[in-house]
Amino acid sequence: MDPVTIIIALVAGAVGGWLLGVIAKNMSGGMVVDLIAGLIGGIVLVWIGVAANFASWGVQYLGVVVLGLVGGIVLAAIVGAVRKNMMKTT
Repeated sequence: MDPVTIIIALVAGAVGGWLLGVIAKNMSGGMVVDLIAGLIGGIVLVWIGVAANFASWGVQYLGVVVLGLVGGIVLAAIVGAVRKNMMKTT
């Protein structure tokens, strides 16, 4: 991946995690947790998408933005749900 793709994936993932916290507060793990999970989810899904050649459709970086957003939202939701479930059991 080139540096621009990495930066776009990180930003899109962070925005995805942040959006999850704003829209679905019951699935949020907190703003910092959502941002970190979004960063990680965005970069992982974009890395998979680039390796599978899914990130090269549309405008030059459109696939990277979409995959970064989706990865950020999904991983932030998973982390938030796991965190809330762990807090209920203790």
